[in-house]
Amino acid sequence: MIEYGYASHAGMHRHHNEDTYCADAAQAVFVVVDGMGGPGHGEAAAALARDRLHQDLRAGMALVAALQAASESIRTHAEAHPGRASIGASAAVLRIREDAFELAWIGGCRILGAPARLFGDALPETTMIEAAALPAADDTTPCRASATQALGLTATESLTICTRSGHCASGQSLLLCTDGLGEHVEPGRIAAVLARNDLSPQECVDHLLLAALDNGARDNLTALLVRIR
Repeated sequence: MIEYGYASHAGMHRHHNEDTYCADAAQAVFVVVDGMGGPGHGEAAAALARDRLHQDLRAGMALVAALQAASESIRTHAEAHPGRASIGASAAVLRIREDAFELAWIGGCRILGAPARLFGDALPETTMIEAAALPAADDTTPCRASATQALGLTATESLTICTRSGHCASGQSLLLCTDGLGEHVEPGRIAAVLARNDLSPQECVDHLLLAALDNGARDNLTALLVRIR
């Protein structure tokens, strides 16, 4: 069984929220997207990526191919709308099939597992949380370059998309979030909240959102927590 909770907020200093998400528990497809391009434009990029990813992941497309297709959708849209030439998006996606999960992300979006380690390279390696549930990156993993890339802005053939996969375990939690959350809540605080089995996924997300807002939340922030029972 899958439980989930989610929240998205413009933050304390912005009037527009360029983040978006999709939670399709029936198909076990979960997506978080952080749009780029400014008011109106970033929202468009995020919505394009979200809808394309949801469609393709539901259809069974491989995660990397789905992210590449989403990038092409943004680029095609930008070419048709000259005023949106600089739009893009970062994204994190999760798909669960039977007893296995697949993860992929690019840009500033991050994925945290409990028990697991923080994935995403906007944070220094020394601040990442060590744990055992997800496989660690080896020395050849090019995910650090992914933090500076974006769907729609980086040439599709040059995208560096980070992936992980593993077996599902009862009680495992997987958090997809935009960098607005990770920049305003310390990794240790995130891990401590995710470890609280006395809280529902929605309560965990609410705690994290309030913590980010209490810390000033200068950026948009979105969190989508999936817990496997």
